[in-house]
Amino acid sequence: MSRMTLPLPQVNEHLRLDLADFPVSVAFSPRLPLLGIALSDGELALVDVANARLQQRLAAHTDSLHRLCWHPDGALLTSCDRQGNIRHWQVGTPVTAPLTPTGLWTSEQPWIEACAWRPDGRYLAVASGRQCQLFDRAGHEMHCVTFENSAIADIAWNPRGTELALAGYRGVDLISGAGKALRRRTLPWTGALGTLSWSPNGRILAACRQDNALHFWRVSSGRHAAMSGYPTKPRALAWSADSTYLVTGGSPAAITWTFAAGGPEGQPPVQLELHMEPVTAVAVDPRLHFVAVGCRGQRISLWHSAVAALPFFETTLPAPVEFLGWQAAGPGASWLAALDRSGHVGVWRVSCPV
Repeated sequence: MSRMTLPLPQVNEHLRLDLADFPVSVAFSPRLPLLGIALSDGELALVDVANARLQQRLAAHTDSLHRLCWHPDGALLTSCDRQGNIRHWQVGTPVTAPLTPTGLWTSEQPWIEACAWRPDGRYLAVASGRQCQLFDRAGHEMHCVTFENSAIADIAWNPRGTELALAGYRGVDLISGAGKALRRRTLPWTGALGTLSWSPNGRILAACRQDNALHFWRVSSGRHAAMSGYPTKPRALAWSADSTYLVTGGSPAAITWTFAAGGPEGQPPVQLELHMEPVTAVAVDPRLHFVAVGCRGQRISLWHSAVAALPFFETTLPAPVEFLGWQAAGPGASWLAALDRSGHVGVWRVSCPV
């Protein structure tokens, strides 16, 4: 999308909420207007976005929560704590009913760093220390994979679910063949990696580096490159739905890398310039293409696209922004949810001009 003058979207504040605790993991249900929030004291909060209310807040774990993830059916929420406990919560019918606990599993090691359901919902990957366990839907351990060089920093299934990426020191391991004999191949790099993100078409895997850079691989060929010069670690990553643009944090400007026409190698990035503090959260609406950017300075901005010239909306939260996410709100409209470091929640309805 070019930097032309575009109609101004309508933005209406829908909800403000104070959970008064640090959010350690946040995720939208992939199919329902529900926002799951894991809090540092072991509590789990569920926000009914459509009805603008805190639906439930419960003592989910006796120890600090670390990660949560939704099953692809959108009605099962998985939470993990630092002792290695994995709990599952079923969304009620109707969705306004309380969550129901449906299972408790245990990982091989404590301090679960990441968890992710495969896109078809058949397997749950749980990473703790150097190990990544694969559980089936019934909770049976199918495989346990060891990352040789370090503790696992992040995991991510590719969009088809055919490969699971494990990131850490000295590169990424790609694991395929879940449910039968596993196969492994490595995308090497000499340093330490953090957050992983697959392009929606599954062709590119991007990873944040601990030395304030972004690394990416074209998975089929293994060809890789680095984008350096970030003042801080670019932990926040978000792709456009067509895999053309990757929006990143780590700088006072949100940095957009273009993967069309042979890029981004040899091409300057687009900078969404507004924020004065490093960008800590980014999110791209997969349907309407709007881009949300949040920073350490408590500010949130909305942009027409990943290459827009100016934002069309600005607002703030009371503390540094930790999470931004989009969820469909009907034809031509989306919910934008934001959380800050102190547990303040904001939700806005963003709609296209009629």
